[in-house]
Amino acid sequence: MIQVKNLYNIDSIIKAIDTSKNFIGDAGIVLPRELEHISSTIYEQQFANLSLLSMSGITVNNEGGVSETITKIKKSVNGNFADAGNASNTDGKISLSAQSDSISVSMKKASSSWSEIEIQQAQLAGRNLSGDLLAAHNTRYNQEIDARGYIGEGTAKGLLNYAGFTTIAASGLFSGLTAQQKYNDIKALLDAQRASVSLDPTFSADKIALSSTVYLSLGVILNSAAGPMSVRAALEMNEGVTFVITFRASALGVMVAYSSSPLAMVMRIPTPLQISNIWQTGFESNVESLFRVGGLDVIEDQSGYILTGVE
Repeated sequence: MIQVKNLYNIDSIIKAIDTSKNFIGDAGIVLPRELEHISSTIYEQQFANLSLLSMSGITVNNEGGVSETITKIKKSVNGNFADAGNASNTDGKISLSAQSDSISVSMKKASSSWSEIEIQQAQLAGRNLSGDLLAAHNTRYNQEIDARGYIGEGTAKGLLNYAGFTTIAASGLFSGLTAQQKYNDIKALLDAQRASVSLDPTFSADKIALSSTVYLSLGVILNSAAGPMSVRAALEMNEGVTFVITFRASALGVMVAYSSSPLAMVMRIPTPLQISNIWQTGFESNVESLFRVGGLDVIEDQSGYILTGVE
């Protein structure tokens, strides 16, 4: 389960609240109460259509701090034992080798400002202006993380289009397949992925990311003669997988079976969202936010398989 501390710099939010308490005038009276309210909204993390942080099971990793790139190292064991006293009188040799791979980190910033008059007008209308603005920063942050994790940005790809995953095609246009054919295609996807990692429980797929349309299509009865179980329920029971719904899969026409283990892949956010101190210039108040993100870092390429033609 993703913890709040992995997504937000809580200290920066508390400092923003403390700073606002020193303001004088009408804005200073309103801001402390409003900021205290919005902090609880951030903790709830309720965002429509965004599932990477709430459903995917992918771990958020905050390593890296202010570094521009994050490098991971994978160790491999080479060589083996040899028969003692063999003809060549040589022992087996076992050594270690390492592979490194780097992911770039980018920084995102945003700012908002509001006047004392706007605060007072918002009060009259029963609105929480400063709270709404900070909530907007938080919403945009979650949207950015969701997009970065699923489809990437620039050359860095996400869960739904990562080039290192093996891609296989559905037996036909998914919307035209029978219930049994859909079941068979998804089971074949899971079997192929799990076979590629020798059924290792760490790297075997436990999640399937798909669009809501396809998810709903799996609600059809698999075999009416055998009982009322749907394709979706049969896969969940027989294959032990959980479905993750994302609207971002629709445009790509894919379904991805993957392992959510942190040894398989992680979402790198070296600097979680932080809020600056609120400062005043004349009658205007200002606040900034920033975060630094590397994106989805796939540690084991075989931990995910993509099914295409899923439309």
